[in-house]
Amino acid sequence: MGINIAPLLAGAGVVGSAVAFGAQTLVRDIISGVFFLADDAFRLGEYIEIKVADTGVGIPSEELPKIFDKFYRVKHPKTREVMGTGLGLAIVKGVVEAHHGTIDVESVVDEGTTFRILLPVIN
Repeated sequence: MGINIAPLLAGAGVVGSAVAFGAQTLVRDIISGVFFLADDAFRLGEYIEIKVADTGVGIPSEELPKIFDKFYRVKHPKTREVMGTGLGLAIVKGVVEAHHGTIDVESVVDEGTTFRILLPVIN
């Protein structure tokens, strides 16, 4: 179980959303989802797990270690039309880590990408 923010990201892959709508929007939507859809959040002990998934073009495994680097953009013909600077995921990672959380990613080419964010629960 997780928070489904797919309606907020409709029409763009997660990577495209981070770039096209800006990291601030993506983080705000995730945080809003945690606060307003808390019944759907999955609690793992002292953490809340948030998964954001798409069914986009996926990211090749050799590119995964680089996607959180500033100014890095995945080289794929289908993502060339997505405007952006390559800062979105670097900013998201920075915000998550500033809140003592973690972010990781799993992806399958031509199937999609899933980002998993763990944020500590504040009592």
